[in-house]
Amino acid sequence: MPVEWVIDAPEGSQFAIDQIGESGGGCNPIPISSSDYTQTDDEIQIPYTYLSNYESAFFNWK
Repeated sequence: MPVEWVIDAPEGSQFAIDQIGESGGGCNPIPISSSDYTQTDDEIQIPYTYLSNYESAFFNWK
């Protein structure tokens, strides 16, 4: 089965889509497991309360 890749546009970094949520750092600033979000056919929702716990990771994000 082919690997799907995510490309971080500002940085140009790429990583396998199945690596999302495994660790935090760089262009994947916080780990988000499947229990932390809900997904529909056309969107992913991450609760504000979850993200607000990691505000410092996004404070100086460019």
